[in-house]
Amino acid sequence: MLRDNFWLTIHVLTIVSSYAAGALAWGLGILSLGHYLLGRYRDDGRGGRLAPEACTSLAGFIYKAMQVAVLLLAAGTILGGLWADVSWGRFWGWDPKEVWALVSLLAYLVVLHGRYAGWIDNFGLAAGSVLGAAVIGMSWYGV
Repeated sequence: MLRDNFWLTIHVLTIVSSYAAGALAWGLGILSLGHYLLGRYRDDGRGGRLAPEACTSLAGFIYKAMQVAVLLLAAGTILGGLWADVSWGRFWGWDPKEVWALVSLLAYLVVLHGRYAGWIDNFGLAAGSVLGAAVIGMSWYGV
């Protein structure tokens, strides 16, 4: 039953694509955090300091990569439910893999929502992309 090739193929391709977008966000987040740590800070003219210029442009790319990752992760999770329905006769069973698929999606959604609401700045977005990749790693290897 688990070998329903149509739903299996579509689900796996979608999830792997979401992991690729998440890995891109993770790599850009690591690069951005490196700029925060080692980059050249600028004066803002009022006695304060501005983050390195690269961090601002990297944040835009991180945000877009995370949006793609969330879209594909949500679609892949739903497709996984369809595959489970065909295979086991139930869409969602709250087993550990399904729960961590939901946790992964929610982790990325929290970061994106925080960014959209203005609660998270560029540094928080970069750190959130690394956290999101860690949650995906837990979902993939830990469960």
